[in-house]
Amino acid sequence: MQDHPDVVVAGYAAGTALAAPKPPVSWEKGWWGRIDLDTVCTNYQRGTDIYRACREHAVEVFRDRCEHYTEKVDTGAVGGSQYNENRRSLYCRAMRDYEPFPDE
Repeated sequence: MQDHPDVVVAGYAAGTALAAPKPPVSWEKGWWGRIDLDTVCTNYQRGTDIYRACREHAVEVFRDRCEHYTEKVDTGAVGGSQYNENRRSLYCRAMRDYEPFPDE
């Protein structure tokens, strides 16, 4: 496929040579209701390229969701204010505490 700046293929940036899409990020919640950071991307085999890409993408996911729910709380989004506060706490804590490669 040729490089066309006006063409977007699902999961790819326009104007790129079909760079690999970012893998979905998964995690489990611990019994305490927080994201269990030890389970982030464990659906991929540890040490593989897709595992590393997922762990790097998780940094963006947690940051983006923290910012999203912070904005909702700060602007007083109508409906679900306690829900938004809980989500903000969940994702901002994950953003603050998450280390994609703690063993390195």
